[in-house]
Amino acid sequence: NPFYVIQYLKILESSRLLVFCPISGQWKWDEAKIQSETNITHNILEITTVRAKNAQANVREILKLAALLGFMFEAELLFIIAEYQISKKPGSPLSNPKYSENEAYLHSLLLRAVEEGYLEKGVEGMYKWTHDCLMQTFLSMIPEDERTILHTEIGENIMTNISQLNDRQTLLVVEHLNQGIPFTENKEKWLILCEMNLKAGEISCSKATFANGLSYFENGISLLPKDAWSKNYTLTLKLFTNAAKAALNARNVEKTRNMVQTTLENGKSLMDKIPAYSTNISLQRSLGLFEESINSAVLVLQQLGVKIPRKPIVFDVIYELAVTTRVMKNKPDAAILSLPKMDTKRTVSMLILSGITRDVYMRNPELLAIVSLRMLRLSMRHGMCEYSPQGFAMYGLILMRMKKYNEARRIGKLAIILAEKLQTSRGSVYNVYTGIIHLTSPIMEMKENLLQIYRSGMSAGEISFALGAGCNAGWMMLHCCSDLNETIRHLRCVHDQMVEFDELSGLYFLRPVLQSALNLAGESDDPIILKGDVHREDYTLPGAIKKPGALLSVALSFQHACLFGSWYLADHFVELFYNEKQYKKNSECHFAFSFNNLFVAINYHEQFQLSGKKKHSALWRKAKKEIKRYTEKGFIIYKPILQLLHAEEIATKGDRDIVEAAFNDAISAMGKAGYIMLEAFSSERAGDAMLKYFNDRETASTFFLYAKKKYKDWKAWALLDRIKIKYDKFLSHAKIKPPSSIPSSLRRTD
Repeated sequence: NPFYVIQYLKILESSRLLVFCPISGQWKWDEAKIQSETNITHNILEITTVRAKNAQANVREILKLAALLGFMFEAELLFIIAEYQISKKPGSPLSNPKYSENEAYLHSLLLRAVEEGYLEKGVEGMYKWTHDCLMQTFLSMIPEDERTILHTEIGENIMTNISQLNDRQTLLVVEHLNQGIPFTENKEKWLILCEMNLKAGEISCSKATFANGLSYFENGISLLPKDAWSKNYTLTLKLFTNAAKAALNARNVEKTRNMVQTTLENGKSLMDKIPAYSTNISLQRSLGLFEESINSAVLVLQQLGVKIPRKPIVFDVIYELAVTTRVMKNKPDAAILSLPKMDTKRTVSMLILSGITRDVYMRNPELLAIVSLRMLRLSMRHGMCEYSPQGFAMYGLILMRMKKYNEARRIGKLAIILAEKLQTSRGSVYNVYTGIIHLTSPIMEMKENLLQIYRSGMSAGEISFALGAGCNAGWMMLHCCSDLNETIRHLRCVHDQMVEFDELSGLYFLRPVLQSALNLAGESDDPIILKGDVHREDYTLPGAIKKPGALLSVALSFQHACLFGSWYLADHFVELFYNEKQYKKNSECHFAFSFNNLFVAINYHEQFQLSGKKKHSALWRKAKKEIKRYTEKGFIIYKPILQLLHAEEIATKGDRDIVEAAFNDAISAMGKAGYIMLEAFSSERAGDAMLKYFNDRETASTFFLYAKKKYKDWKAWALLDRIKIKYDKFLSHAKIKPPSSIPSSLRRTD
């Protein structure tokens, strides 16, 4: 232990048992004398105790007071309490008649402590101990009863001498007063300390130290008189309300429930109880009790005069949409941006509505639509608040699903402008806006946007929306990140954060994506089925498709079946999810299913080649037609996909050179778009087509080798092993020829 050695050597030096000779330039000592006069111990506290006792009396006294201020302290505060001790004890070692001012003398003592290695000098008058054992040693030299009195005196002296306390000083004062002698006689001082604990708790929570904040709130509550709810209502309400929030964020379920229950029992008005209701709803959400949290929110909204159908039907959505459309008709952006500020009661309603959107997102689209539309209408009729941008963003998403793309983008941009104007949290708004434009923007750009939303959201404390953005970014990384290991690291990080913050709804959708990445990286016994350490559900069982996150899990398993060439299993998965109502609602507009549309088309094409049934041929043409329609609408995400489907179609009846050029066009387009998974998959499909329809082994080998290279670059070891085994005889002598080397005369120009 280097610290132990240094402290022991300093003891020897101070005892003149270790002496430096300036003539010889060497240290000198007598080993026998050291052994006889010192007791060598391996206990660092004993070493520091010996050294503390050897310190000069005046240095020892100043360091004892410094120990009361903590590991790092301000010299100004130390001087305040030291001067008080001098005035209280005229014969104190801290007083020295040679100095005209005590502060100059005290400052010299601090410098002496620095020279002797007890303290280190920082910036702006800050000092810190060289080791916490030294601080504990000097603290232990103060008797317990005297220490308690000193805590009280320190707190009161700092308050008296500093008119405006900063956050650090406030926490220090409250900490000392809490450890000091309680004010048993003066009840007014008890209430002052309650208020100071309230302020200290708010400071701690603002710095995300929720456990410390909860401790301060509980100290304040413990000092309240028995009749506090009647005689000190406002202070008591604030302490219990803040304690409930701090307990929730500190993951203390029992204390959260107790604080909420006490507040609801003693609150005088609905508005006073709203924070407790909100905390209770958040608690239910964090425990995965989504139905309970929605029910609680709906009941609170009813008390606020906002009626929301608990189980809405399609007609309810149509009605809400019609009313909202009428409200928004012919409303220019300037008029919307100039709306006044919303009153407190309706702002509370917006807070509750905003919370519901987290519970019903991807779980109850009808209720999500109604809540979002109601948020928009409240803002349009009663003014703007910090939650209004979220309502506008969700309305833009609804318009996008109604295929009103230009209007959707306009409303989405308006939501961002509102968020910036109101200086509210922008992470959730940007997250939704990304959902609006994701099909019409480059995937690499969307990935970077989502990663930025994720990072900034976590920094700003917007945990739910930040993790949602992180999950969506992980999905995009799975398809376009050049390094699968980087994707896995990101997904594991988001997964661990979701576990830490009890974001159970997000885990339902993240775990299949993470398991998919692990399967592709070769970390699963069966790379096709998403069953492993992260995700164990078997969604091939009847009825399992109705479980949360099951649709995405089956969609990913379907992708794996296609990637690994298991067409029988792929057809089974299509039967599971393709006719689901939820898939039909999301297949066009939700990114998670965009690539699945390609695999659905490829699957039907493959099934037709295997069976020759007209049913599969019709389904293949229908799937291709839908993707072409999306492309014509400006969904650039589908352009490379359409090129691959064109190559697949002409392979059955086209000229060999034209087919080869078409596949090379598709592979090149996939690469430029950043779809590394589909770039490798397209190259493999091209090789199969060259073999199957033209028996061109040389060209097929070139395509297979290129696919092998891309799988290796991507670090998709499971797919690499598969292609090595399946096409071993084609890979041994082939030379790689990237798609760009195909002569331009053979490329399609239409």
